[in-house]
Amino acid sequence: MKILRQTLFFCLLGLMVSCVDDTVEPSLSQEDLQAQEHIRTSEEEMEEARQEMKKFAQGWEQLKNTVVVPAGSVDALAAAIEQAGVGGTVMLASGTHIESQALTINKRVKIEGEDGASLFFPNVNAPMEIPKEIVPAIHVKDAERVWLSNFTLSTGTAEASRYGILIQNSNRTRVEGLNIIGFQDGIFIDGGDRCQIISNRIVGVFDQFPQLVHWGITNSSGRRTVIFNNDITNFAVGIFFSDTRGLAFSNTVEVSTPGGTIGIIWCTVPAWQVYPEGDFVSAAEPARAWRAYNNTCIGALFNYLIIDGSSSAISIQNESIDAGLYDFEIAGESQRFGFTTPTSANSLIISVGAYIDASIKDCTGDNTIIGGSLIDTASDPCF
Repeated sequence: MKILRQTLFFCLLGLMVSCVDDTVEPSLSQEDLQAQEHIRTSEEEMEEARQEMKKFAQGWEQLKNTVVVPAGSVDALAAAIEQAGVGGTVMLASGTHIESQALTINKRVKIEGEDGASLFFPNVNAPMEIPKEIVPAIHVKDAERVWLSNFTLSTGTAEASRYGILIQNSNRTRVEGLNIIGFQDGIFIDGGDRCQIISNRIVGVFDQFPQLVHWGITNSSGRRTVIFNNDITNFAVGIFFSDTRGLAFSNTVEVSTPGGTIGIIWCTVPAWQVYPEGDFVSAAEPARAWRAYNNTCIGALFNYLIIDGSSSAISIQNESIDAGLYDFEIAGESQRFGFTTPTSANSLIISVGAYIDASIKDCTGDNTIIGGSLIDTASDPCF
């Protein structure tokens, strides 16, 4: 009889748990399941990127050739890079270092600052209107696996300058932990696959020159770029995606000056920049399959804009705060930049949970949108 009672008790308990489970966990809708799957995929891609960052750093652990540049150095880096050799490290001691001319890095090397190290370029060119001549402070050119880490980069004066860092034809370049202050363009990638732009603070000069074109981080040509955990302020455009299959996650873009246009843009870098030799720079192709996940944009007219022939754009759980016009827009053919930009296509936006109220303007109709608040394009026409 005791065994029978125990059996009945556990049967009833199992039935009660089953009933509770049915009540607490209702079946999810197809859209909810789809959103969860895209979030899961984004988490997987983020973890894969983290592992790639870790692998990059481990490649330097056995390299022992380090050259220390003492504080107060003047025009010392080129010689230090040569002395360190391929795969070596140049350590900037805490304090100031001055370079009177732009620095070109054309071999694998790590330039790392001790805490408090500052690298100043007082003579690099001032901001200018388009077409902008590309004259950077640091030019990584035709190299592989260059690593810039943990120092402040600026003019060291009250004067602004044009480009902070140019990455040209240099795969797997890593820029990490820099304070880049006072440049019209912070970091510009013109050829370089699998570059890593990580945990930098980039402050522009849009408030001083609002009539000019200012971009924080620009991927013009370069595939599978990772842009992670950067803090970008005071540019007309915070992050500019072109080319293919990049990933941007956990970045913050704040437009602190009225008139800032765009937080993050999927687009095609136009031929508005030119090298001193006369060659114009434009994107190899529109942004395609760029994924933005868990970023925050604050105060732009368009916090997130997909435009100009971009395709398969992916925006997953990105925060939008105080957008002037729209949190998100997927643009069709447009004249807003003063020339015709072709329609974008086949985008994906997931904005659920805490981001369910984000305004989304869909001007192409061939996109997948889950969550958010769709704007009525009949009453608010596309342009």
